[in-house]
Amino acid sequence: MYATEDDLLTRAPEVDADPGDAKIVTALTDASSLIDIYLCKRWAVPVMEPSKALEALANICIDLACYKVCRPDSALSEDLRKRHEDAIKLLEKISKGDVNLPGMNEDDDSNEATTSSAGAVVVTGPPRLFGRNKGY
Repeated sequence: MYATEDDLLTRAPEVDADPGDAKIVTALTDASSLIDIYLCKRWAVPVMEPSKALEALANICIDLACYKVCRPDSALSEDLRKRHEDAIKLLEKISKGDVNLPGMNEDDDSNEATTSSAGAVVVTGPPRLFGRNKGY
C-alpha cells in the first residue's frame, strides 16, 4: 500500500473511523490497486522507490481512500469528490506520460527494477534501446 492507516488518519482528519477499522484498510488497499493499474503502463508496480515518488503516491492514495471511507452525507462530501476526481485525473496524466512522478522518468532504466514478495517471478533484461523519450 502507498499509504498507511496512520497516514490517512493524520492527513485526513475528516475521516470518521478508528484505527484498525476494516473499511480503512479496504479503502487504502483499493486505492493502491487503482494506482498500480495506472502506473503499470510505465513502471513496474508496486513502486518501491524513490521516496519523493512514494510521497506523491501516498497523497493520491489518501485522496482516493478518503472518498470511500467518509460518509456520503457529510458536509465535506463535495470536497472529497473533487479531490477524488483530481486524483484520478492526475493518475491519467501520469499514465499517459504528461506528468512524471518525482524522481522517475522514462530514460532512467533503474525504475524498471522491482522488489517482489517471496515466490513471485521477476524478469530483468538489458536496458531499453527504444523509448518515447530516447529520440530513436
